[in-house]
Amino acid sequence: MGTISPYARPRHRLLVFGLLTALTLVSSWPLLRQFGTALPSDLGDSILNSWIFWWNAHHVPLTAAWWNAPMFAPMPGTFALSETMMSLLPVTSPLQWLGVNPIAAHNAAYLLSYPMAGLGAYLLAFRLTRRWDASLIAALAFAFNPYRIAQLPHIQVQWSCWMPLALAALHDYLDKRRSRALAVFGMEQALEHELARPAVAQVLEAVPVEVVLLELCAWRSAPGNLGP
Repeated sequence: MGTISPYARPRHRLLVFGLLTALTLVSSWPLLRQFGTALPSDLGDSILNSWIFWWNAHHVPLTAAWWNAPMFAPMPGTFALSETMMSLLPVTSPLQWLGVNPIAAHNAAYLLSYPMAGLGAYLLAFRLTRRWDASLIAALAFAFNPYRIAQLPHIQVQWSCWMPLALAALHDYLDKRRSRALAVFGMEQALEHELARPAVAQVLEAVPVEVVLLELCAWRSAPGNLGP
């Protein structure tokens, strides 16, 4: 097939998002029956993350009260030792303010991570191939790959959508040199690394991503590789 530009339009993105959402709900049906009382995996990190979402909903981020979480007393600023999940605050906190419990807020963010990851992969693949069929396959592969299933307790890993979205924005900047695309790339990189994470974890996750970005920039700068 050749280029099928209509599939880059917002309406078709919504259709892809809807398809991915439907597949997520079908594959997660047992969880939907116990949405506010069960978690998708073990009671280790999932419980911790649910508590972090509760803490974020009840304290103003980046204030002294927020940093002084009730752990490792009498040490101050203990929340700096944890992942703060600030990038998910716009999803989980409003739900709790509306009366949803932290378990259900966790599960809502968990389920949303699948269509978001798939949509990010779809947009990146379409940016490179201009083919809806290849892009849809990329979306399905990225959203429902075995690695994600192995990381069910780690919702921060499930929210990997920012990586393909950032790459798509970087391609857009390298092609058109638009400052808006560069700003979007920076924002998505910040969301991916969650600036308030513990320093060691942030570095360990950032290094592989930054290596890929450097390789991409080098490849796109080489003669004959100025565009997909």
